[in-house]
Formats: sequence, structure tokens, C-alpha cells
Amino acid sequence: MIKLETSLESMCSVVMEEYENFSYEEEKPLNSTRRRRGGHLQGDIERHTCSRCSKSYIHAWHLKRHTKFECGQEPRVQCPYCSAKMKQRGHVYRHIRQCHRGQNVYVIDLN
Repeated sequence: MIKLETSLESMCSVVMEEYENFSYEEEKPLNSTRRRRGGHLQGDIERHTCSRCSKSYIHAWHLKRHTKFECGQEPRVQCPYCSAKMKQRGHVYRHIRQCHRGQNVYVIDLN
């Protein structure tokens, strides 16, 4: 037990020493750049922009999905409980969970 306490005391003293020597001036102020979801800074991320409609995405695969299924396309799926039509199946699932609580979650393919 004595060895454990000594070890913890030495670890704590090292951490406290690092904490006391830490300089806040080295870090950017948090309010200088707005943070996005996921902890990334807005200016740090290269955006992938659609050449047809100018929508932009963080991930290239989001742009690929957009150009293949969304840009200039009519909605492909419909809610089975109302007339809501959407371009992505997942958006209809979310719509059903939020607007038609207690109903089975499925979609109607319009193609």
C-alpha cells in the first residue's frame, strides 16, 4: 500500500508540474473560430462543392451521393402514412419516427 501511495504521489506531482508550466498563450482562443460538430474548426476543413448547384459537403462521398441521387432529381421515396416525398430513404425513416410515432417504419419506392 505504501508503494502505491508513493507512486500516485509522484504521478500527481508530475501532472501538477506540467499543469503549472502550461501556457495558455500557445493555444488559439476558442472564440476566434467557430467550432463545428465533431470538434473541427470551420476554416480547417476543405469543402467538396457540387458544380451544378453549389452545395458543399465536408466528405467527398457525401458529394458523390448528392450528385448521383439528389442533384436535379425528383424525390425517390415516399412516406406510407402521408404525402411526404424525400430524396433519401433515411430521411423518410426519420420523418416517420418523428411525425408518425408508433407506426411501422418503412418507405414506398417511387421508381
